[in-house]
Amino acid sequence: MVCDLHETLVSSNLFEKGIGYAIFSRKLITGEIAAGVFRLDVFCLGVRTAYANVMDEATYQERIRKTNEQAPLETIHPACCCKLVDQCVHFALNLGFGPHKEYDLARIIFGDVDPGVCPRRFTFGRNGRPTFIPRAEDDADRCQKILNLLKSICGPDGFDYIRE
Repeated sequence: MVCDLHETLVSSNLFEKGIGYAIFSRKLITGEIAAGVFRLDVFCLGVRTAYANVMDEATYQERIRKTNEQAPLETIHPACCCKLVDQCVHFALNLGFGPHKEYDLARIIFGDVDPGVCPRRFTFGRNGRPTFIPRAEDDADRCQKILNLLKSICGPDGFDYIRE
Protein backbone atom coordinates (compact mmCIF):
# COMPACT_ATOMS: atom_id res chain seq x y z
CA MET A 1 0.00 0.00 0.00
CA VAL A 2 1.35 3.46 -0.90
CA CYS A 3 1.89 5.73 2.11
CA ASP A 4 2.89 9.25 1.10
CA LEU A 5 3.96 11.69 3.77
CA HIS A 6 0.97 13.74 4.93
CA GLU A 7 2.30 16.05 7.66
CA THR A 8 4.58 16.17 10.66
CA LEU A 9 3.71 18.33 13.64
CA VAL A 10 5.15 19.13 17.04
CA SER A 11 3.89 21.15 19.99
CA SER A 12 5.32 24.63 19.56
CA ASN A 13 5.92 25.06 23.29
CA LEU A 14 7.34 21.58 23.90
CA PHE A 15 10.68 22.71 25.31
CA GLU A 16 9.09 25.44 27.45
CA LYS A 17 6.38 23.24 29.00
CA GLY A 18 8.39 20.02 28.92
CA ILE A 19 5.43 18.03 27.64
CA GLY A 20 3.72 17.95 24.27
CA TYR A 21 3.18 16.03 21.07
CA ALA A 22 5.03 14.87 17.99
CA ILE A 23 2.70 13.66 15.23
CA PHE A 24 3.87 11.95 12.06
CA SER A 25 1.22 11.10 9.49
CA ARG A 26 1.00 9.50 6.08
CA LYS A 27 -1.82 9.46 3.53
CA LEU A 28 -2.78 6.02 2.34
CA ILE A 29 -3.86 5.24 -1.22
CA THR A 30 -7.37 4.70 0.22
CA GLY A 31 -7.45 8.36 1.32
CA GLU A 32 -7.22 7.42 4.98
CA ILE A 33 -4.57 8.88 7.26
CA ALA A 34 -2.11 6.72 9.19
CA ALA A 35 -0.72 8.58 12.19
CA GLY A 36 1.88 7.94 14.82
CA VAL A 37 1.26 10.11 17.86
CA PHE A 38 3.90 10.52 20.56
CA ARG A 39 3.30 12.39 23.82
CA LEU A 40 6.75 13.51 24.82
CA ASP A 41 8.19 14.50 28.18
CA VAL A 42 11.44 16.19 27.11
CA PHE A 43 12.38 17.09 30.70
CA CYS A 44 12.55 13.53 32.06
CA LEU A 45 10.41 10.55 31.08
CA GLY A 46 10.71 10.49 27.28
CA VAL A 47 7.76 8.99 25.40
CA ARG A 48 4.93 8.95 27.92
CA THR A 49 2.38 7.62 25.43
CA ALA A 50 2.52 6.47 21.85
CA TYR A 51 -0.01 5.04 19.49
CA ALA A 52 -0.56 4.39 15.82
CA ASN A 53 -3.94 4.69 14.19
CA VAL A 54 -5.57 4.71 10.75
CA MET A 55 -8.59 6.95 10.33
CA ASP A 56 -10.53 8.90 7.76
CA GLU A 57 -9.30 12.42 7.05
CA ALA A 58 -12.20 14.13 8.87
CA THR A 59 -11.47 12.19 12.07
CA TYR A 60 -7.76 12.96 11.77
CA GLN A 61 -8.43 16.69 11.29
CA GLU A 62 -10.75 16.74 14.32
CA ARG A 63 -8.11 15.06 16.48
CA ILE A 64 -5.48 17.52 15.29
CA ARG A 65 -7.85 20.40 16.08
CA LYS A 66 -8.41 19.09 19.63
CA THR A 67 -4.69 18.48 20.18
CA ASN A 68 -3.90 21.96 18.88
CA GLU A 69 -6.27 23.41 21.50
CA GLN A 70 -4.34 21.63 24.28
CA ALA A 71 -0.87 22.29 22.93
CA PRO A 72 -0.45 24.51 19.84
CA LEU A 73 1.10 22.58 16.96
CA GLU A 74 3.56 23.67 14.30
CA THR A 75 4.98 21.94 11.27
CA ILE A 76 8.36 20.26 11.66
CA HIS A 77 10.55 18.62 9.00
CA PRO A 78 9.93 14.83 8.91
CA ALA A 79 13.58 14.04 9.66
CA CYS A 80 13.49 16.41 12.63
CA CYS A 81 10.31 14.81 13.94
CA CYS A 82 12.03 11.39 13.86
CA LYS A 83 15.19 12.80 15.44
CA LEU A 84 13.23 14.52 18.20
CA VAL A 85 11.34 11.36 19.14
CA ASP A 86 14.42 9.11 18.89
CA GLN A 87 16.58 11.45 20.99
CA CYS A 88 13.82 11.88 23.55
CA VAL A 89 13.71 8.10 23.97
CA HIS A 90 17.51 7.94 24.27
CA PHE A 91 17.56 10.73 26.89
CA ALA A 92 14.97 8.95 29.03
CA LEU A 93 16.66 5.55 28.64
CA ASN A 94 19.83 7.07 30.10
CA LEU A 95 17.75 7.99 33.15
CA GLY A 96 16.30 4.48 33.40
CA PHE A 97 12.92 5.15 31.75
CA GLY A 98 11.78 3.14 28.75
CA PRO A 99 9.30 4.42 26.18
CA HIS A 100 5.59 3.66 26.24
CA LYS A 101 4.69 0.05 25.43
CA GLU A 102 3.30 0.97 21.98
CA TYR A 103 6.32 3.06 20.97
CA ASP A 104 7.86 0.41 18.71
CA LEU A 105 4.58 -0.03 16.84
CA ALA A 106 3.96 3.72 16.49
CA ARG A 107 7.55 4.31 15.36
CA ILE A 108 6.99 2.20 12.23
CA ILE A 109 5.26 5.26 10.71
CA PHE A 110 8.71 6.89 10.27
CA GLY A 111 9.57 4.33 7.59
CA ASP A 112 12.83 5.15 5.86
CA VAL A 113 12.99 8.80 6.93
CA ASP A 114 16.59 9.48 8.00
CA PRO A 115 16.78 11.49 11.25
CA GLY A 116 20.46 12.11 10.51
CA VAL A 117 19.60 14.74 7.90
CA CYS A 118 17.92 16.97 10.48
CA PRO A 119 20.19 19.94 11.23
CA ARG A 120 18.37 20.92 14.44
CA ARG A 121 19.79 20.28 17.89
CA PHE A 122 17.48 19.30 20.70
CA THR A 123 18.41 19.78 24.34
CA PHE A 124 16.59 17.65 26.86
CA GLY A 125 16.04 18.26 30.54
CA ARG A 126 15.25 21.67 32.01
CA ASN A 127 18.10 24.10 32.56
CA GLY A 128 20.53 21.27 31.85
CA ARG A 129 19.05 18.89 34.42
CA PRO A 130 16.53 16.06 34.36
CA THR A 131 13.33 17.51 35.79
CA PHE A 132 10.35 15.46 36.88
CA ILE A 133 7.04 17.31 36.79
CA PRO A 134 4.18 15.00 37.81
CA ARG A 135 1.17 14.97 35.50
CA ALA A 136 -2.43 13.98 36.19
CA GLU A 137 -1.71 10.30 35.44
CA ASP A 138 1.14 10.17 37.98
CA ASP A 139 -0.29 8.90 41.27
CA ALA A 140 1.73 9.00 44.50
CA ASP A 141 3.18 5.48 44.03
CA ARG A 142 4.32 6.22 40.48
CA CYS A 143 5.87 9.52 41.56
CA GLN A 144 7.80 7.78 44.33
CA LYS A 145 9.10 5.11 41.93
CA ILE A 146 10.23 7.80 39.47
CA LEU A 147 11.94 9.81 42.21
CA ASN A 148 13.68 6.70 43.57
CA LEU A 149 14.98 5.81 40.12
CA LEU A 150 16.18 9.37 39.51
CA LYS A 151 18.00 9.34 42.88
CA SER A 152 19.71 6.06 42.02
CA ILE A 153 20.78 7.21 38.53
CA CYS A 154 21.47 10.93 39.10
CA GLY A 155 22.14 11.11 42.83
CA PRO A 156 19.98 12.98 45.34
CA ASP A 157 20.96 16.40 43.97
CA GLY A 158 21.29 15.51 40.27
CA PHE A 159 17.72 16.27 39.19
CA ASP A 160 14.84 18.62 39.90
CA TYR A 161 11.33 17.78 41.08
CA ILE A 162 8.62 20.36 40.47
CA ARG A 163 5.06 20.01 41.67
CA GLU A 164 2.64 22.23 39.77
